[in-house]
Amino acid sequence: MKKVLKYIGLFLLVILGLFMILVALILFSAFSSENNRSTGSNSENIKVEFEGNGKIPGFEEQTPIFADTMEEALAVVNPEIYFGEDTYIDQVSYIIKIFENEKYSTMFYLSDKNSKEGSFVAAKFSIKIVDSKKTIRFN
Repeated sequence: MKKVLKYIGLFLLVILGLFMILVALILFSAFSSENNRSTGSNSENIKVEFEGNGKIPGFEEQTPIFADTMEEALAVVNPEIYFGEDTYIDQVSYIIKIFENEKYSTMFYLSDKNSKEGSFVAAKFSIKIVDSKKTIRFN
């Protein structure tokens, strides 16, 4: 019985030693990375000013333009505002799937830039009924 207790005690001592080594390595790593971050960078502080008016810069309030089809609705928007550098994304090459309800419609489509490059795009549209005719606006 004494041998069993001796082996259990030895096992617990080894586990405790490994745990202490692990804690020491974590602390050493945390302090060394903090020193490297503070001494090795020449970065400046960034000031962010917030006016609190709820407007996003670059997105001016525009009157909504409704179109008859989703492709026409994509054509009337400014692609630089919504798609950035990839202005070809507003060109629909292949429609994959369209989901609709009373208020919104979502279209998943492929847009080809050239023979080697293209994009998979999901676009959301608002639906409005005017004179019993469905009109669509890009959101």
